[in-house]
Amino acid sequence: MNFRNEKELHRKILEDAKSLGIHLIDMKKGVFDLLLDSKIPRIIELKMIEHDFRINVDDNYGFEFDENKTSETREMKNQELIPFVIAYDREIKDERRFYFITNSELKRAMHAENRDDYSKIIFNRVERDHIFRNPITYEEVLAKLKSLT
Repeated sequence: MNFRNEKELHRKILEDAKSLGIHLIDMKKGVFDLLLDSKIPRIIELKMIEHDFRINVDDNYGFEFDENKTSETREMKNQELIPFVIAYDREIKDERRFYFITNSELKRAMHAENRDDYSKIIFNRVERDHIFRNPITYEEVLAKLKSLT
């Protein structure tokens, strides 16, 4: 499954989740992308992985939060509301090209040592214990969403 941009991914996830009985709410005007309507509501952010970040680190791919997302994430008092991130890597040439990043993994990545810019989430850095090393399939993303309802 290939997606050209975040908007296409957004539309497809909403469509497929609905067909599986997963209730996702499109947060069109909000800071984040989706809300999983479940016993414990979960915020979800969709990201396309970028390659060749212009930063001085060994690994140079990941995604970036804009200023609003970064400040909202840092200021959340309820840690369970820190968003899950579903990141898609167009550069991977097999079906395992998605990352389902939990709120605790995202929190660890955002507060890792030696960060020049807290809005950038960089993959496979040694300091982060390879938090993001296991990509999954699109079907596994949907199964993880289903398990949270």
